[in-house]
Amino acid sequence: MEARISIVRVSPRGMTYEILEAVRKAMEFIGGARAYCPKEGSVLIKPNITLPEASACASPSVTYAIAKVFAEAGCKVLLGEDPSIPVSEQETYDQYGMYQLAKQAGAEVVSLRHGPHEMVEIPEGQCFKEIEVSTIAMRVDLIVSVFPLKSINLETIMTGSIKNLKGLIRPAWKRKFHCEGLNWAIVDLFRTVHTKTLALADGTFVTDAARGVMYPLGIIVMGSDPVATDTTCAKIIGINPRDVEHVTIAAQAGLGTSDLNGVDFYGEALDSILGKVEVSPPVDLFEIVAKTAGAVRIVQGNPCSSCLTTIAKILSKYEDRLPRLRKRVIVVGPTAQIPPQEENRAIIVGTCLRKYRHRGIFVDGCPPQEEVYSFAGTGTIESALEQALEEDAAVS
Repeated sequence: MEARISIVRVSPRGMTYEILEAVRKAMEFIGGARAYCPKEGSVLIKPNITLPEASACASPSVTYAIAKVFAEAGCKVLLGEDPSIPVSEQETYDQYGMYQLAKQAGAEVVSLRHGPHEMVEIPEGQCFKEIEVSTIAMRVDLIVSVFPLKSINLETIMTGSIKNLKGLIRPAWKRKFHCEGLNWAIVDLFRTVHTKTLALADGTFVTDAARGVMYPLGIIVMGSDPVATDTTCAKIIGINPRDVEHVTIAAQAGLGTSDLNGVDFYGEALDSILGKVEVSPPVDLFEIVAKTAGAVRIVQGNPCSSCLTTIAKILSKYEDRLPRLRKRVIVVGPTAQIPPQEENRAIIVGTCLRKYRHRGIFVDGCPPQEEVYSFAGTGTIESALEQALEEDAAVS
């Protein structure tokens, strides 16, 4: 089947039945549910739920809609996700309303964090030759990757259908991905399921992570080729698709096409959507640090991209105040060493460096939480910066 992508308009604040009709229409445009999953076949609906917050997850209404469409086609529908590492899967499911929407759609909720996993060989893998992947994902006939239109960090740039598949692996493997080459690892994972993955973008709103805002857009995008769909979605939110490394790697590996000239589009014309929303460039941690003229520097020891992204996000909020610090060093990554001359001048970030917690201001978590205290007395990066600013002001 040639790559097919449909774009359907919907009110950003559409009622559930409106979103259902838009998703149903998008599905019909690219061939209908039965073209991708046989009657009595099984389909895993995998919504992106980093956190159960509007800006960090696919709309529950969109997840319900696609589950309903496949249930109506006679498929066995499973709903599952492994959310962000620090959060509880059960609490996330509860807050997202996973059980209620599954019941309404005629689906079953499964655990991708605690369910069975199996080692899958990847002979052509560039980062890993084998990955432990959810057995549920490996056994179903189809995976529908449901993701919000969302920019994220400097490393992966945006959330898309391919990156969303990272929820098919356990937290321990997510940490490996972040430490050993995230974009290449994402593509290695994609190799295991790319022939049975359908992409569904929730474009009701677009999240601009750098600004911390959401923009109403009002579209549903569905595609038979995840690479082509992610390429399309990047263009829609004002990102150059070639800047999204894992999508480029996947296209070069022959796992899909990034040449939209060879894609059949249905519904709304892509040109009519382009230019409606343009997200901000991702926050560059090292650019921020360079502007402090030595007031802050980073000591790395193979840190994961999640920690670096969290640090960047918080430092961007303090950009105007960072020059007031007096040669502070932020230490991150499991193999990082605290320079002896900067003992007690360090802000030590991450559970992997807990052994150094008495040698500076320690922030626990993997990755650290932004707004809540994950462990008593250890705080957040934000609270650590406040403490450092207060200490340095007292001696200036």
